[in-house]
Amino acid sequence: MTSRVSTSPLAPRRSPLLTVLMALFLVYTLVPLAWLILSATKTQADLFSSPGLWVGDEFAFFSNVRDTLTYRDGIFLRWLANTLLYVVVGAGGATLLATAAGYGLAKYRFPGRRAVFAVIIGAVAVPGTALAVPTFLMFSNMGLTNTVWAIIIPSLISPFGLYLMWVYAADAVPDELLEAARIDGAGEVRIFFTVSLRLLAPGIVTVLLFAVVSTWNNYFLPLIMLSEPKLYPLTVGLTQWSAQASGANAQPVYNLVVTGSLLTIAPLVIAFLLLQRFWQSGLSAGSVKQ
Repeated sequence: MTSRVSTSPLAPRRSPLLTVLMALFLVYTLVPLAWLILSATKTQADLFSSPGLWVGDEFAFFSNVRDTLTYRDGIFLRWLANTLLYVVVGAGGATLLATAAGYGLAKYRFPGRRAVFAVIIGAVAVPGTALAVPTFLMFSNMGLTNTVWAIIIPSLISPFGLYLMWVYAADAVPDELLEAARIDGAGEVRIFFTVSLRLLAPGIVTVLLFAVVSTWNNYFLPLIMLSEPKLYPLTVGLTQWSAQASGANAQPVYNLVVTGSLLTIAPLVIAFLLLQRFWQSGLSAGSVKQ
């Protein structure tokens, strides 16, 4: 008696070419991270005398961390606090505004809706660096340069986050549910905060992650807006440490720059790992029609 193994058209297929490409991409992604972790365990002398992807003669990770946190009266901790402030207020505010605006554009009909859509798509296509100089001139005229508001206010605007929430809310929040809530006497604000936000949670987490990464890694805008070191975020501050290696009074601290870079990316890695399931479901929302 013979048996046949039926093959389903929905069965996953494996492509050797894609497998090789993904393996190369994985190596490309992990090798710099491995170099950073190993380099953070070396002294400054070992950074130049040992191979990049190998340990040094002395394990100096904990001393590097201590020196990074205490160098120049603990300015690194001040930069970390500044970065957290910019992320919490800027990225958090951008997520809230993008969620409210995207939900409104997806669930309400009003004149000029298509024009708003065109403006948002155009704003997504404009790189942030192209707007940095006009933003600096505008904030300079208002006297807001070299203040925390020069970083927070531009971070509140996220055209991509708004577009993402618009697309997500269109399918994630059923119109019938909103009509039922209205029949029960709930106002629009109450519907948004008690009904819609729960359904929009995966999309909100996705937008939040994008906003956090964008604000955390923001470099060019703080560079041109801020001249006071105590207001620097981590990106600009570590660049200033790296620049100390050149000049007449050179004071290279490459080991602190490398360790500081590792400490800088650690919160982002933890956030992605903890919120991965929400992020993945948010990205895949709307990809399949019911």
